[in-house]
Amino acid sequence: MRVHQRLTAELHRLGLSTTASRVLAYALADGRDRLTARDLAEGIGSSAAAISGAVQELVRLGLLQRDREPGVRSGYYRLGRPNPLPRYLASRLVLLERLEEALEAGFRELAPRDDRDRLLEARDFLSYLRASASRAIARWERSS
Repeated sequence: MRVHQRLTAELHRLGLSTTASRVLAYALADGRDRLTARDLAEGIGSSAAAISGAVQELVRLGLLQRDREPGVRSGYYRLGRPNPLPRYLASRLVLLERLEEALEAGFRELAPRDDRDRLLEARDFLSYLRASASRAIARWERSS
């Protein structure tokens, strides 16, 4: 249970809603390839209505995929393929880019003085971090 709680907390910090974080943590830690909405609801102790919104969020982000058996009305969910986390984290890198842009704008708006160079240093670090993370994610996806 601690695994689910810790994963949930960290996924929530990455920007997922609380219930979506719980669902994804459960799906990652559960050994099954396919999970129904009922499996997910029972697994995290939540209602079908809460699961519905959470899986919609996760499907939209590519973290879960929804599939159906031919002739069966209800579907099942599985983790996005390939591993969904690199793609999700890559999508979050845009936040670093926005912060870089804000730092650049702040540098231009401040009157010239020595201490505004800290803004450029922070921007350069974020640029380096974003580029490094992008390359690492691309390498990971090529090797998987």
